[in-house]
Amino acid sequence: MIVVTDKVFESITVTSENFIDKEFYDCTFENCDFSNLSFSNAKFFNTTFINCNLANSNLASAQIRDCLFKGCKLIGIGISRANFAFSANFYDSDLQYAEFIELNLRKMIVERCNCNGIRFTNCNLRNAIFTNCSFMEAIFSNCDLQEAAFTNAFSLILDPSANKIKKTVINLETASNIARQFGFQVN
Repeated sequence: MIVVTDKVFESITVTSENFIDKEFYDCTFENCDFSNLSFSNAKFFNTTFINCNLANSNLASAQIRDCLFKGCKLIGIGISRANFAFSANFYDSDLQYAEFIELNLRKMIVERCNCNGIRFTNCNLRNAIFTNCSFMEAIFSNCDLQEAAFTNAFSLILDPSANKIKKTVINLETASNIARQFGFQVN
């Protein structure tokens, strides 16, 4: 196993071969293209991704722990419980149609992100913070959203019968969307 520590990678196009038997600790990737890449057995710990393109990448068998994504394109990524210790925060990123399945995402932070069409299934999002995000056509299914905060969320609809929502913080628009979903007339 090759270990890479405290290295900055700038403006590179990454191939699968770059990650075979490698672990990255405290590294930074800036303006790098990871699109359509399979991250099989890649490991990233306390790594920052800035303005990177990870669209349609397969992260199913990658380990991503304590990572940060800023201004990244993550359209269509898929992350599941195979990433047993996944932990990351997202800022100013495009997460359209991303899928998070059977993950512990407790206390995750998502700020100023496009979350349209995002899907969370069987995830623990307790105490997660979503700020200034758009959620058109987003799906939360069988998730623990207790004490999560959706501050300034746009187009968010949560199904209280399909999720745990005790003490979840939502704005008036979201409350109105939920009420309409259950047949209430809101005026």
